[in-house]
Amino acid sequence: MPFKGFTFCIECPVQAKCATAGLSDYTDCTHNSEWSEPGSNSCTSCELNHECFVGYSVPCKSNYYSATGDFECHMCPEGKSCNTANPNNQANCNSGTYSPAGSMNCYVCPKGHMCPQDKMARPVPCRPGQFQSSTQQTSCSTCANGYFSNYKGADVCKQLPDGHYSLASKGAALPCRRGTYPTADKTGCRACTAG
Repeated sequence: MPFKGFTFCIECPVQAKCATAGLSDYTDCTHNSEWSEPGSNSCTSCELNHECFVGYSVPCKSNYYSATGDFECHMCPEGKSCNTANPNNQANCNSGTYSPAGSMNCYVCPKGHMCPQDKMARPVPCRPGQFQSSTQQTSCSTCANGYFSNYKGADVCKQLPDGHYSLASKGAALPCRRGTYPTADKTGCRACTAG
């Protein structure tokens, strides 16, 4: 009996419970998932979507979650969607979608990008020489002969200007040198004939 000889009552401490009146000792909260305020007569499991500290609890910040009895709030992992009503129910984002760490939802892959795998954290921009004109796609397409895209994330290819050619691997519209002109497929240049 640690309090023997006291002439006054002491408030039950945090992380403890004093279930009845006239106690000479308190009972610790026995589970790691429980907490109590000072003067409490019971221990309580940490609430759903709350973070618990010694003596108090606070709601999780936006885009964070916690299960009932969990003392810490967690960020939703990348490539997943998280359900705050049932935090143990996390779903993988499917190909064609993505989710950055901390986001609670999967998002549709935007134009000019591809999301080829499940559980992607971010979309991959189409490289120069490629494009993607639709959303929720798993690949990019190569620009057709006579067209080019010279930057990452293109959602359309542009027609080559006169006197230029393009190689899919380069993506840029390249000018033909003096004395040459584009081939019919516009993938190179050929020398002008005499006259």
